[in-house]
Amino acid sequence: WAQSFTKPMPAGAKLDLELFDVATQWGEIPEARFNGRTLQSADSSGLLRTELTLDSGAFQSEWLQVRTNRFTAQLTHASDSLLPVEATWQWQMDNPQSRWGDAQHIQLEGHLTHAPTNSSPRAGASPAWWAGFDPLSVDWNARIDNLTWTNIFVDRIFFGGEWRAPRLLIKTLHADLYNQ
Repeated sequence: WAQSFTKPMPAGAKLDLELFDVATQWGEIPEARFNGRTLQSADSSGLLRTELTLDSGAFQSEWLQVRTNRFTAQLTHASDSLLPVEATWQWQMDNPQSRWGDAQHIQLEGHLTHAPTNSSPRAGASPAWWAGFDPLSVDWNARIDNLTWTNIFVDRIFFGGEWRAPRLLIKTLHADLYNQ
């Protein structure tokens, strides 16, 4: 997690990429656009604010096909590190289909804060591969519209929760069935 650079990042930067025929071990994306912009934070804290957007017209894999896929994130971080002290994100998918079911729309959103690294470790600390997640606090919400899962039809599902290492808590779970 803790990656630092020897020189501070510039006070402003912009990136705009168009990607075609992207193939990974997880799936294929025929066309995608990635935008990023970093600026000085308006609050005179010396922190940077980075905004990222990834749009893909489709995603196809052995397990999942999605017609529209959009991910956005807003990060606040120091000029010498990309590790955010705070971040929010939104991920939206239209018409995801899998062998288990499909939906009309899925939306995930969340907020992450990173505790200072000088905080004391907890008793029973996490294994080394998981320890990087310990200082993170995450609050999240999700919504799925018109879900069909084998023989189950759900008009809308809302759920949300929080991550406070080592605890994952689901705080909200609500489903609307059969137009009720």
